[in-house]
Amino acid sequence: MEHFFILFDNTRFSITEVTFFILLIAVVIANYKDGHRIYLATVLFSMKVIDLSIRPLLPWNLIVSQSAYFILNLVTVMLIIYRISIINWLQSTTSIRLPLFNNDNMAKEQGAITHIYFAVAALCFAMILEHVVRHPDLVHLPSDWAIQTQLIYDSYPIIVNVYTYILLIVLFIMTIDGWAIRKMRAMEEKSNAKKRLD
Repeated sequence: MEHFFILFDNTRFSITEVTFFILLIAVVIANYKDGHRIYLATVLFSMKVIDLSIRPLLPWNLIVSQSAYFILNLVTVMLIIYRISIINWLQSTTSIRLPLFNNDNMAKEQGAITHIYFAVAALCFAMILEHVVRHPDLVHLPSDWAIQTQLIYDSYPIIVNVYTYILLIVLFIMTIDGWAIRKMRAMEEKSNAKKRLD
């Protein structure tokens, strides 16, 4: 529990991550009647908290750390793709009732978010492969088979940053989208109510 409380006092907790959490809160507020967007925000929030929690615990070992991030990103993709099945399973096996999920619609931004997390998972896997290529002795191959390449290793921070900024833009659009849809529905309801009175 103490580890959880010092999570937000972590020196690795960047302005980008603060912005990420603020946008997730904004998504939930702007889309409080849309269960699918709330589900997306909850998944992303949970995965980021897990990421920040395990980060200080991971050993200084590329294969172990990148394997952890690979699994984390892949789990995020699976939770997003199979959200309807997960929601139906939750509602059928527990007493949890989620009235916001009254249709199979998906947020327009879901595809973009899924692609971002899948791309980062693929990048983590590529990092592991490149590391093995540089150090073949790790898989009991002769050391002289080593190929000194660091293309993915050197590009990794730039690519991850680009994907992070794209994700922030998508979350911002999701917030604006939800707010606009809510306003339009409110105007429609007002217009319909007026017609009924006339």
